[in-house]
Amino acid sequence: MDKAIVVTVQQQMRVFENQEDYQEDIFRYMRMAQAKHANLVIFPALSPIMLVPPVVSSPRLGLMKQAEKGRGRWASLKDRLLGSAADAADQALGGGLRGEKNRLLNNAPEALYEAYLDLFSATALKYTTPVVAGSYYLRDSEEANSKHVCFVFGPDGQIVGRQEKVHLTVEEMSFCQAGDGFTPIETQIGRLGILIGEDTLFPEAGRLLAYGKSDLLINLAACDGPGSFHQTRHAFVARLDENELPGAQSCMVGPNRLTASGQDFVGKSGLFTPILLSPRLDGILFETVSY
Repeated sequence: MDKAIVVTVQQQMRVFENQEDYQEDIFRYMRMAQAKHANLVIFPALSPIMLVPPVVSSPRLGLMKQAEKGRGRWASLKDRLLGSAADAADQALGGGLRGEKNRLLNNAPEALYEAYLDLFSATALKYTTPVVAGSYYLRDSEEANSKHVCFVFGPDGQIVGRQEKVHLTVEEMSFCQAGDGFTPIETQIGRLGILIGEDTLFPEAGRLLAYGKSDLLINLAACDGPGSFHQTRHAFVARLDENELPGAQSCMVGPNRLTASGQDFVGKSGLFTPILLSPRLDGILFETVSY
């Protein structure tokens, strides 16, 4: 394809009461992408964590919702106090969202795996648009190992490829198995080379995907804090520049309930190019206005 319109999503971390509400949030982004005649839509790392709260017990979900309300920009003092209390209670009862994620992976991995595939397959099929689904910790059976993995779906809803994260964080190493390598994924708009999170920090990752004749490099990010984001952004632009490829970065933003850093997820999703081809000589073609 000589020309392609790529949409990269900047998704807000939220707590949904049911899977239909999360699906509607995904569909909302797809409708905006469809209005731009998108040929590819990209969702960020860890966004499928929002599949978890709808399957926990009602009291736990209530605590999560109250905690989220208290974190809102316009939350009253009362809501902030109640939110802090709810968050503390949720953590004490079982480790909050991180704890629920671990319990699902340990006790019902197939349910989470199937919910992920069903959601993004239906999304791609409904809008007849290829989708790079948000990466997440998945196991297809109780016997399998958890991996941080991203699936790509074609416009017919079928899986056209998957990429596993190779360079895990120390925290991920405690429950996740690293991927074996990097292989471009063939789609109707070209070959996609996907770098999940910290994979973009390593030059050999981009080079292997370039050797595999990738047409576009993609980074799925969930950066806890500005320092992590800027490190990831500069590294990604470097991978594009050294391999003379265009790229797209999709970022998760909002409350961080998954890592021990205590810092919210921040980032600016965008489209990029080798530095000398960009208008301001910074590699950026377009990026979202704020974190």
